[in-house]
Order: sequence, then structure tokens, then C-alpha cells
Amino acid sequence: MTIQTLCQNGLAVSDIHHNNSCPYPCLGVRIYVQNRCDRSRVCRSGGKVHQCLDKIDNNLGKTVESRVVLIIGSKKDPVINCFVNKLSQQKKRWFKWVDEDEFGRSVHINDKRWDLGSSEIQHAAVVAVWNRLLGSSRERQKKSVSDYAHYLLDYVYPCVLNRPMHGMSNHAKQYQMNLLRTKRLKKIDSYIFANAILGKEVEQGHCIFKSMSGVRSVVQRVPDKCQHWFVKEPVLFQPCIQGVNIRVHVIGQKVIACCCISDAIDYRYGTKIKIRPHVLPKEIELECIEISQQLSLFFTGV
Repeated sequence: MTIQTLCQNGLAVSDIHHNNSCPYPCLGVRIYVQNRCDRSRVCRSGGKVHQCLDKIDNNLGKTVESRVVLIIGSKKDPVINCFVNKLSQQKKRWFKWVDEDEFGRSVHINDKRWDLGSSEIQHAAVVAVWNRLLGSSRERQKKSVSDYAHYLLDYVYPCVLNRPMHGMSNHAKQYQMNLLRTKRLKKIDSYIFANAILGKEVEQGHCIFKSMSGVRSVVQRVPDKCQHWFVKEPVLFQPCIQGVNIRVHVIGQKVIACCCISDAIDYRYGTKIKIRPHVLPKEIELECIEISQQLSLFFTGV
């Protein structure tokens, strides 16, 4: 979804994506695992997430083979590692980690089951999935597994957090921003340059730039002397807003906010980082939830 910057004029929306770059993964994960009190909360994908979790807790501890929650993504992903470590500490036995990096090697798939090398998982046993696939691979062997996994996540498994088709807009930041209808949150001005010399719209030293695509890039400030910068590929430029970075995670109807203080423009890559809980005004919380719903994403990073 969005990075929000708290400044003198209010909250500004500067970037949109879902949960793949969570700076404080333990915070969001802990709430998702423990908060099961609202049984009526329905996932956008059609599954009742909290009811699934209750069934898992009640049944899967005894019969792992009958019901399984899949966590699909790369073992290099620090967010998944945090989540899995938490589950392991709690001795949860109902989850299975499917390593995206092993697609076509030790991990295979067919219309009946996953073959993880040391174990097999029937598709009929999968009650929920946390999807953190980064995208389809170009490697032929890996691509066939990845493409079939996307099909299962989009159309077969009953409860998926989040379905790949709902995350397609993440691959183009400005396109996703244009989809949003905001009320109190302000969409920041954005400029895109490609195959051209940097225009006068980008004030020297007062703008930042980042990738246009969903590929993570380090946000950097435009230097003072850039009058003759030639931009070869699409790059997104935005005003650099002074203030405090407020990061929000939305999980269904639950909103968790934290204040990120860093010595870098992009707080994720700072050498000195402080992250602490932050309380948002109720109307801003509600708008964050509404933005998540507009994008059909149950779990989002704002």
C-alpha cells in the first residue's frame, strides 16, 4: 500500500505496495497470529482467516496431515524468517514452509500435491496460505512450478494472504497510486522520466527518486548538481517531504502503526534506526483499511 510521511500539512501518500518490505515484521506477524477474537472478519479472498486459524489450533496439533497452512516464499526473506521462528518457538506443527528458491529442484508440484522432497502435501489438506512469492521465474523448470503455484493461490486454495492477482498492481508504483481514491490522505506529486534529460519539475536537492516497478530500490535524494542528468530507464521522482516516517500495517480490520526514525532518506537502509509504536487518528486508520480494500489486499504495508 503506502508509505505515509507525517509532516506539517498532514499525512502524505508517497508510495504504494503490499507487505513485502515490512520494516517491523514481528509487530504485524504477532498480531495476525494472536488476534482471533472477531469470527465475522472475512478475508477478501473469500476465506474466514480467523476461523481457519482456530481450526488449525484445535485440530492440526494432533493431525498435521489433514490440515496445513503453507508459507510460500524465499528462505532469504527476513520477514518470513521472523514469522517462522515465532511459530517454531510456540511449537506450532500445522505450518509448512515451501521454499520458492527450490522450485523445480527439491520442490515439485502436480494437480494432487506438493512434493517437498522429504514430505508431501495434498492440495486438499491446505486450509490457508501466506503468499510471499516474488514473481514468476524465467527458468523453465522453476517457472512451471511457479506458474502452477500462482494458479492454486488465485483459484484453488480457500484462504490466501494475499492472492497474486490482487498484488499485480504492485508491479507499477504509479499505476497503483492512480487506482486509489483517498479522502484525508494526500497523494504526493510524482514525475516519471525515461530516455530524457531530467526536467525542471524535479527541484535539485528537494526531490527523491526510486524505481518505477515493484522491484525494491533504495530511495535516494536528487543531488544538487543534476541539470544534465540523462535518465535511461523509467524512474519515479517525488518531492522529499520533511517530517517523521509513519509505517502502517493493515491486517483485515486491524491497523498497527509505527514511527520509523533513521539517519537515511530510506529508513530501511539507515545505520541508526529507531522504531516505536505510534497511535494514528481513528479517521486515518479507517482510510488505511479502505485503501487496503480498494486494492483487494487483506495484509498490506502502509
